[in-house]
Amino acid sequence: MTSRLFNILLLFALFGIGMWFFGNLYEGIVIAPNMLNDTATRMEHWQKFFVVTNPVFFYVPVPQLATVVLLILFFKSDKQKPVLRHYLKLASIFQVASLILSVYIITQINFKLFFGDLNKYSGQLSSLALLWNALNVIRVLLVAAVLTFTFKAYLQTQKSGID
Repeated sequence: MTSRLFNILLLFALFGIGMWFFGNLYEGIVIAPNMLNDTATRMEHWQKFFVVTNPVFFYVPVPQLATVVLLILFFKSDKQKPVLRHYLKLASIFQVASLILSVYIITQINFKLFFGDLNKYSGQLSSLALLWNALNVIRVLLVAAVLTFTFKAYLQTQKSGID
């Protein structure tokens, strides 16, 4: 892989991870705290509001493609560049951890809270909203680590080249 292609792919990964980070940060600061008060009413309004578009469109497929690219870059990176490989390895580990956490959040919380039958889950809505807020803090921190290490990897390629 040429250094130019490597850098383009690394910038794409940085963009996708940044997009995911700032989306989750926005949700964590602006949207999710509002779910903690009168959860059932707020979620009902949320479900009625999003009928044409959906926040899912923001999160799919760019961050997932960025993850694949990040993993490819780690495995394709030059073994003679240990600092670069170290940053890519850490970024990949934190990214996989954040994806695993996201799968849990989506399947166990989002499908019920944002897309589910609110009457069916009425007794769980407040605790689900609280759990979503807590787990999102962890997810934001994980993705912040990914963003940091990916950016450090990019800076490393600018310092020394990757050839």
